Amino acid sequence: MSFNNIYRGNFYTPEVWVQESHKYIKDILNVDWTEKYIVWDCCSGSGNLTKNINIKSLYRSTIDEEEVNNSIFQYDFLDDNEVDGIGEKIPFDLKSAFLNDNSLLFLINPPYGTSGSGGYSKQNKRGLSKNKVSCEMRRKKIGRCANQIYAQFLYKILRLKIKYNLSDINIAIFSKPSFMSSVSFSKFRKIFYSNFKFIDGFLFNASCFDNVSEKWGVSFTFWGTGKNVNNDIFLSVKNTDKQSLKMEEIGKKRIYNADNNPSSKWIRKETKHLKTFDAPQMTSALNIKNKGCMRGSLVSHFLGFFLNGANNISSNETDVSLFSSCYAMGNGVSITPDNFMKVVSLFAARKVVKRTWINDKDEYLKPNVSHFDYEQWNNDCIIYSLFNPCSYQSSLRDIKYKGKKWNIVNHFFFMSKNKIGELGKEYFYELYEDYLECKNEAFVYNKIEETNFSLDAENILNKARSLVEISLEKRKKYNKETNNKYHLSAWDASFAQLKGFWKKCYKEEYKDFIKSYRKFGDRLEKEVYKLGFLKE
Repeated sequence: MSFNNIYRGNFYTPEVWVQESHKYIKDILNVDWTEKYIVWDCCSGSGNLTKNINIKSLYRSTIDEEEVNNSIFQYDFLDDNEVDGIGEKIPFDLKSAFLNDNSLLFLINPPYGTSGSGGYSKQNKRGLSKNKVSCEMRRKKIGRCANQIYAQFLYKILRLKIKYNLSDINIAIFSKPSFMSSVSFSKFRKIFYSNFKFIDGFLFNASCFDNVSEKWGVSFTFWGTGKNVNNDIFLSVKNTDKQSLKMEEIGKKRIYNADNNPSSKWIRKETKHLKTFDAPQMTSALNIKNKGCMRGSLVSHFLGFFLNGANNISSNETDVSLFSSCYAMGNGVSITPDNFMKVVSLFAARKVVKRTWINDKDEYLKPNVSHFDYEQWNNDCIIYSLFNPCSYQSSLRDIKYKGKKWNIVNHFFFMSKNKIGELGKEYFYELYEDYLECKNEAFVYNKIEETNFSLDAENILNKARSLVEISLEKRKKYNKETNNKYHLSAWDASFAQLKGFWKKCYKEEYKDFIKSYRKFGDRLEKEVYKLGFLKE
């Protein structure tokens, strides 16, 4: 089957990358590989990977009847009756190659989606989602990667190697690089790396395929029989000129995993054994979900909730946020006084790094907290965590959740309640009344008062405080005009609640604030690699 098509699989591996893969195979297996090795493309599609090369013993199979011809036979590689063997539908000579321990090469470009999400024709999607290989992977508790179609192909090849005790079996595969890096593949890697060793490979932009996003990369990797002892894998980063199609190497890319020290595990240490309770399920700073899938929960003494999605850079934009109550879909951790500094540190480390197709699958690691610069950087992350577009902390009053009324407090508020009370008494009496109901300062305000910040962090904080103060006079009117939609009568209303008001009524001041904040983030980004969150 050809590359990643939502329904029919009719995207083809571009010829320039097919030729490049053949060069790598030739360098690894030597010039006579087309004579010596029995080659099987077990997800062939139209046969684009091998149609322009003369291979003595070539077998190509596909799941789709419409792609079958004189040189391609129909065979469901993932749903054979024997999970760890080969069935009766394959040619006799190919089956003999396994029984006689001949030299084998799987040259494949399987679909890259999850089961049932793409790569196979629509009529086959349902069957693929419950094929025998994926079921076996789940039974063996391989992990969530059991849903990844290309992982299923690799697992079946692995089982064939073990079943027939093959001494010279090789894999040349186009795929996402996730199986070499993602936490969800950790159990898979233990088995795969015990049977196959990485030899060589390259990385290129997925947009080289028609109508595919340019945000991620495709790897071609070659694996030979043996054990892979080095978890860090280095690929050549390749590019082609769109006019001349001339191939060039633009750098090297380290592919690594975080199996031993992922930041996602580091962040949960303080809360993983604590009891949780149900609380308003938030989908944004202002919206509460009352029905459907609600997986979020909180622990006692909570300050908020940290949505910390998949542990790689590709999830930073959409799956990393801060809330004042739990996030409806879970996938995160309660924020408490004990893990607060870790949370703001990882939140900043994820938000400041800019995603590229090359770093897309890089995994976040436990940082080097002993580094000389870590403490100051961590302190500055407190300020960064307050004003990000995904800082959804908020202060809400009389919201309804499961038939009851709730007040949500903003523990991340950054000013003295008494200062806000004085301003409210003068300009916004409803806010002043709300202030009178509050007994304690916000946790973050107290934290700020005892913390030393860098000059640019102090500058951001001062600008934000100034905006709060100068805007109190107009805040009451704006709140009335918007029917208290943003709960601006709450004395500890957050940046997420105030930014629309500021953008409309204090354009220049807000513009200056955002410009300074972005510059602040650029400075923090430079230290993420130095502190060990990511590897270069």
